[in-house]
This record gives sequence, C-alpha cells and structure tokens, in this order.
Amino acid sequence: MYNYRYQIVQGFVMLLSLVYAQECNITVHEHLSEQAKIADCSRRGFNEVPQTLPHEIVVLDLTGNKLRDISNFSFENYSLLHNLSLAENKLHIIEEQAFYGLSRLKYLNMSDNNLNLRYVYTPEILLPLQNLTNLDIRRNIQNQPNADVYHYPDQAFAVLKKLRYLAIDVAPNPYFGIGFQGLKNLKSLTFEFCFLKYLRGYTFENFSSNLDELKLTRCHFNFLEVENNALSLFLILPRYILKNHACILNRL
Repeated sequence: MYNYRYQIVQGFVMLLSLVYAQECNITVHEHLSEQAKIADCSRRGFNEVPQTLPHEIVVLDLTGNKLRDISNFSFENYSLLHNLSLAENKLHIIEEQAFYGLSRLKYLNMSDNNLNLRYVYTPEILLPLQNLTNLDIRRNIQNQPNADVYHYPDQAFAVLKKLRYLAIDVAPNPYFGIGFQGLKNLKSLTFEFCFLKYLRGYTFENFSSNLDELKLTRCHFNFLEVENNALSLFLILPRYILKNHACILNRL
C-alpha cells in the first residue's frame, strides 16, 4: 500500500512539473550547424525563475513577468545560457549569487525594472558573467534622483572585461569611478532616462578611448553647470547621438 501511494504521488509531481514546463514555449533552431534550444517564457505571470525547463536551453526569455527578486543559484540548472532577458518585470532585489553558473552568458537584458544601481550591484554580483558582451539595464531609475553626486558601482562593472555594449540610466550629477577603465572592449555606450544636469570634465573620462558610439536618449536637458572641457569625449568619438523626443543629432 505504501509503495502504491508513493507511485501515485511521484506521478502527480512529475505531471505538475511537465505542465509547469509547458507554460513556456520551447523551440529548437539551427545555429552554425548546431541545434539551439530556446525557452520563451515571456508574459506568463511567473513570480520566480522556472526550474523545470530543459537544462540545455541557450536562450531564456522571461520578459514581462512578475519577478520581484532573483534568488541565489536561480540559473544554475541552465549553465549553457547564451542570452537571458529579465526585462519588464518588477525586479528590485538580485542576490549576490543569482547569476551563479552563467559563465557562457553573452547577452543580459534587465531593462524596465526597479533596480537601484547603488544598492543592487555589489562587487560580487556580476563575477560569474566573465564572457558577457551586452548588458542592458536602462529604464530602472523611475524618479529623478536629487542633484547629489551619484556614485556608480564601478567595482561591480569592472569584472566585465569583454563587455562591448552597455545601456544604463544617467543621474543628474553622475560619477563613474576608475573601475570603468577596465571596460577596454566597450564600443557602444547608451544613456537612457538621462537626467544629466552637471556635465563635468571628468564625467566620461574613465570610459575607454576605444569607444565608437555614445548615445544620450530620452534626456531631460536642463543643465545647471557645463565645464569647458566637458564635451571633449564627443570630439574624438566616431559617432554620437543626442536624442530628445524627435531631436536627433548625428556626428559621423
């Protein structure tokens, strides 16, 4: 009798797991003569990272769910991930070991959340992401910060040696510390939700001289102070874009 009950319960658990996994759309695509398994879990109402997906997925799309926090080791079952989207959730907490196991990840999108740059991004949080090339964390500052110096967590970003694209919000009075000097492969830098009011000579000085493109979009330009050498970076860039509503300026 005990064995019979156990088999029923075990079968019930397996059935629940199967249904849970099927809430996501799993597809297989050919990529460079190999099969790439993709999990589309977008807009399914998840409030936590699903754990019953195929372990061999390389793309996981969790856009538009109800995630409020990412717990430690949430992705350790998906070590082959190449692309991860957590955009358009309600994220405000990411634990330090949340990205454990994601050494192959190249694209991470956490735009349109409620992640506080100064408190979420500890020096350890991005350590597993040694191969990350694209990071999108814009549209997370929901309200305009005050004009105090806003220290960006440079030591958290310094570990991303292979990063080529970064999209981030910019506070009224930003300070990008020396840790950003480590992003020597950075080619494209986008600032959105741009509340910039104080443009100083050192504002962009710690970004790589290899930068090819700088974009400032959805800006609320109302400068209180602009130093004489503040625009020196713009003079050496191959391309910059200043976009405010319908106003776009390009330098090629």
